[in-house]
Amino acid sequence: MSTSDISSIIIRSYQPSDLSACKATILDGHREYDYDLRFFNQIFQADMADIEKNYLQVPNAYWWVAVSTDDNRIVGQVAVQPLRLGDPIYYERTPSEERDEICELRRMSVAPDSQKHGVGSRLLTTLLNFAREHGYRKVHLTTLTHMNKACAFYEKYGFVKGDIDRFPIDESNIE
Repeated sequence: MSTSDISSIIIRSYQPSDLSACKATILDGHREYDYDLRFFNQIFQADMADIEKNYLQVPNAYWWVAVSTDDNRIVGQVAVQPLRLGDPIYYERTPSEERDEICELRRMSVAPDSQKHGVGSRLLTTLLNFAREHGYRKVHLTTLTHMNKACAFYEKYGFVKGDIDRFPIDESNIE
């Protein structure tokens, strides 16, 4: 991807034919963090098992992909859900008067060869505009603390680190 040609990227709605490319983008975008593949299988079997049902058919939720018009390749993605679906634990801890004003940023990933070219910024801007248009006042996200590049990206756009929760890995939940 050319560093000067962000215009060759379009942001569009997820389509069912995008699923395998979306899975590959998540795997490629997280490869440097050396995750166990079982982690990805778990998310592929959860909300990504039916993106239409879990995002596109849910009020105030959505999924976008970034597509290179040079080769029609998906080079990034991002999704949003109401907080009650995206992070039920945080939802329960949030004051009841704020809960439904917060959405959860989900499944943000940019292909390694497309990082540092504005793709992530365009995806995030798309999500933030959607959030405003749908009455959300805050965007929440969860990422791992050792994902330094991701944390720096979000902080650059005004996200603030909140509570750090530690969850034990339950091997019975990972297949």
